[in-house]
Amino acid sequence: VDELAAKGYDCWVIDLRGNRRSEPPLGTSKYEGSFADYYNKDIPAALDHIRATTGYDKVHWIGHSMGGMLLYAYSAMRGTDRIATGTTLGSPPGFKHSKTTHSSILRFFVTNFPALAEYMLRSIAPLSHLEFRQHSQVPVNPQNIAPGLKYFNMVELPPVGVLTNMDDWAYRRMWVLDGNYSMDSYLPTMDFPLHLVAAADDRIAPPHAIEELFLKLPTRNKHLTVLSLAGGASVNYNHIDMPFGHNVDKDLFEPIAEWLAKYPFPRAHEPDEESVLSVEVQAQFLELQADEPIASPVDNSEPVKRIAAAPRKSAPKTGGKESALWGKALEDASSILDSLDEKKKRPKKKTAKKKNATKKSSKKKPAKKKSGQDKTSPKKSAKKTEKKSKTGKKSKKK
Repeated sequence: VDELAAKGYDCWVIDLRGNRRSEPPLGTSKYEGSFADYYNKDIPAALDHIRATTGYDKVHWIGHSMGGMLLYAYSAMRGTDRIATGTTLGSPPGFKHSKTTHSSILRFFVTNFPALAEYMLRSIAPLSHLEFRQHSQVPVNPQNIAPGLKYFNMVELPPVGVLTNMDDWAYRRMWVLDGNYSMDSYLPTMDFPLHLVAAADDRIAPPHAIEELFLKLPTRNKHLTVLSLAGGASVNYNHIDMPFGHNVDKDLFEPIAEWLAKYPFPRAHEPDEESVLSVEVQAQFLELQADEPIASPVDNSEPVKRIAAAPRKSAPKTGGKESALWGKALEDASSILDSLDEKKKRPKKKTAKKKNATKKSSKKKPAKKKSGQDKTSPKKSAKKTEKKSKTGKKSKKK
């Protein structure tokens, strides 16, 4: 992303469900989800947001490993109307050439104890460079990892449903979506601009399998890059280190930038103002978090002040419609605060009058004399008055 952003591209990274940085849907955990949820729910929602925020109806899709497989699946199930070009890095074209091993014990452990499995996987990740480089379970060239990157941060365990999907397809050597849709039959028919990138030592997506798919593609708008010494790269790449190599800018991202430059497309409409502002506020808040340390959870006043101050600092920087929206929002907020202050300062005379009125109305009026003679005897009436006086004394004592 950094290399392409430096070349002027507006880059978006999608954290799918199950990723440590993403929040699972309501009522689910981070370990729930399937491969179909990715291309039916997560990616369409992300593309809608990008479209509204940028004003572009199409995107250049770049996917590494499963990210490229999702491009294939999305184009098959939802079409290519929103895809300008596609670039896949080490994405298996099906599972016919897969050399990964199947372990029922490992599958049982991962599906029943996903949190523990992820913890153990990330714990042993720093030791992966001790394994043989050509081992299918550790598809990485340890000499080709850029300095500063840690294996611990490169490992991510997808949701259990995604892992079982992949394991089933690899075990059966066939890729099927939605029960009966054969991706093996669809892949050779993809007819949109595609750039396929393979790694010389990759055993998950072998170069000969990617070359085979490349030759079958009917479109003329296609390109193949093999990251190998024979192909002009600085080293023979493997599956994991494809986007993290020492010379990845020259070996990988320069060919990708040249490919993208061939397929420019204009902005289709003006960006949605609310989406633009929401993205700006999030970015500014992240900058504040990076610049200023967040206070401890006990002190709640400091973070609230910081969050409220974020849009005020950035208001002058925005221009046009964005600044108008900022001004309107600040005016609405100030008017609400002023109205609250006026209510607090207002004297409470009216309420006192109402209380006095209720007290006056609560006084008993003298009973009117009934027409005609009183049927009660004088003895009974005297007893009643005595009882009333007694109850009155008791109530006073209470």
